[in-house]
Amino acid sequence: MLEKLTYELKAAVRRAVTLAGGGTFVAGDLGLSAAMLSKVQSAQYEEQLRLSLVPDLEALAGSPVITEWLARQQGYRLVRIDETDRGLSATLADLTRILEQTGDFNTSFSGALADEIIDAHERRELNARIESVCAAFRGVQDKINGAGRSGKKLEKDR
Repeated sequence: MLEKLTYELKAAVRRAVTLAGGGTFVAGDLGLSAAMLSKVQSAQYEEQLRLSLVPDLEALAGSPVITEWLARQQGYRLVRIDETDRGLSATLADLTRILEQTGDFNTSFSGALADEIIDAHERRELNARIESVCAAFRGVQDKINGAGRSGKKLEKDR
């Protein structure tokens, strides 16, 4: 089992090096000799990439290849923070607020339609209710779209 994990980890390192532009390019940026970088990628050698170099290599690769592999080994998957925030920031309280605002509008609107004439007072009230409903929807829309934060976070696979 350990041999398989070692091989897979080295494969993840190899993929990150390839994505970063190859061993010759990456070795200098990581402060490793080309020979050492070759060893940390090869299943023939026991040398491993220092954990402190993983963020630098993944930044050069433009992808968290190694971190994703490590997360999968523990039953997690790596998800961009901005992707998860979009789903978590809106709550049931937001839905309740929208339903309340919509209910208030429906009550006012049906009352205004009862005599089939919408007078100035009803028009002001309806416009205020419509604005409240729109504001509630805009608030949820802002939460769904998030603040544009970027980064990564772990989510446990189910």
